[in-house]
Amino acid sequence: MTKRHFIELADVIRTNREVFSDEAIAELARFCKRQNPQFMAQRWLDYIDGKCGPSGGAVKAVSEPWPPEPRIYRIIRFREHGRRRVIRNNVTLTEAQAHCSREDTHGFNRGSRWFDGYDYMPGYEVRS
Repeated sequence: MTKRHFIELADVIRTNREVFSDEAIAELARFCKRQNPQFMAQRWLDYIDGKCGPSGGAVKAVSEPWPPEPRIYRIIRFREHGRRRVIRNNVTLTEAQAHCSREDTHGFNRGSRWFDGYDYMPGYEVRS
């Protein structure tokens, strides 16, 4: 059995918790350990009890809201054959999304398809 199988089994148990007794769940944990020696029984049991994240791993502590600061983006023209060109720098996410949703930001020209997209500009600060 793989991690995916263990997570699916735990999801079934979580959905139908009233059907499974604590002893039945403990027996299932022992069975899973016999099937895969790397199976982490306590992590699996914690996931069933809601103490872990959806993939069975530990829940990350969030120290600050995401994203921590406003981000700056650039608008890029992507062409079918891999060429790209920066159209505009220093735009907000709202501005980039508005630009890319316009009808004139994609098309077919000189036998090649193209579209405008946006990308995060790491290291740049928000303009005032």
